[in-house]
Amino acid sequence: MSLRIIELEYQVQSFRLGPINLTVNNEYFVLMGPTGSGKSTLLRLVAGAHRPRKGRIIINGMDVTTLPPEKRGVSFVPQDYALFSIMSVRRNIEFGLRARGYPRDHIDKAVSSIASQLGIDGLLARSPATLSGGERQKVALARALVSGAKILLLDEPLSMLDPHSRMEFMELLKDVRRRYELTIMHVTHDFEEAYSLADRIGVIMGGQLRYVGDKETLFNEPSDVDVASFVGYRNNVVDGKVLGIDGLLFIRPEWIELGTGVLEGTVITVIDSLNGFYVEISINGNRLVAFSKRRPKVGEKVNINIVKHHVIKK
Repeated sequence: MSLRIIELEYQVQSFRLGPINLTVNNEYFVLMGPTGSGKSTLLRLVAGAHRPRKGRIIINGMDVTTLPPEKRGVSFVPQDYALFSIMSVRRNIEFGLRARGYPRDHIDKAVSSIASQLGIDGLLARSPATLSGGERQKVALARALVSGAKILLLDEPLSMLDPHSRMEFMELLKDVRRRYELTIMHVTHDFEEAYSLADRIGVIMGGQLRYVGDKETLFNEPSDVDVASFVGYRNNVVDGKVLGIDGLLFIRPEWIELGTGVLEGTVITVIDSLNGFYVEISINGNRLVAFSKRRPKVGEKVNINIVKHHVIKK
């Protein structure tokens, strides 16, 4: 199933999105960007929740730009899941099928099948209010899948889950993508989530699509300064010369070796992370961030080494 977005524009108050051109075809596509950049707005335009000023949305060869959401052949899972608290889990899942007038036996079979596949058949009689975050997310996913739509739109689907549930749900999304042969467009701001799930990644900034491509290129060779800053180079974009390379240089913190090399600096800040420490270092008035397995002290003199083949020049 293919999705084409052609010269799409949207404006609300002072925010303007587009023009956006994008093709997503039988893949897991992840859209990233800073808060307020237009990620969720673009998803809602595809879903039919917003009407664009200009441009077209083509789904499997059909222009759906002016069609209502239920006529587009897409399913949309919003960030807050949008489950009806006054309905049981079963009634939530079957809501769209009932609205479309499907017969009762078809609805019962479809709900039982999807609930069994997602492991929530034991929850059908319960209220969404009694469920955990992971269970509510599975119910929202079941409601999206039961319609049979082949394009699935996910807005920050993992943002309200604990770490264990996030890992479990990422595996579920990979399985769902394969099993149902879906085209998925997934909005997130989480780099690990994007890298784990995506076939390709798009980066939207200030309403403009600044990058579309494979994830390795995005994180290892970003296309420009703004994209580099967004994906983790923020404190390590410098104008200068390192090991014979002139120009604008990008260096990831993980590529700066702490404790070796001829460059000497002073530790300014140390920030704990799960696997080590991010260390901000002042070197001749410039600041760089390195990653270290040991925790240095603020004010400590340290040596760093920047390996030439790890430096990206733009």
